[in-house]
Amino acid sequence: MGHSYGERNITLQTLRFYAPPLAATLILLVVVGQALSLSLSLNEGQFIYALHDAYIHMSIAENFAAHNVTFTLLLPALSS
Repeated sequence: MGHSYGERNITLQTLRFYAPPLAATLILLVVVGQALSLSLSLNEGQFIYALHDAYIHMSIAENFAAHNVTFTLLLPALSS
């Protein structure tokens, strides 16, 4: 007996194909969520950058966005 249009048959091969990336994604989300939760609890609910360089990068990016700064790479000269 045939399958009707739109019906999906999940096979063992399909599960074996998708299970590892789904499991890895789930593990990553749990670990990142736990790290974020721990960070927020240790810093009185404030998000703190783990690296000073990341803070500097985001601060510069925020200023560029606020002042509509764009960069274009033209060789041999750079312009901003």
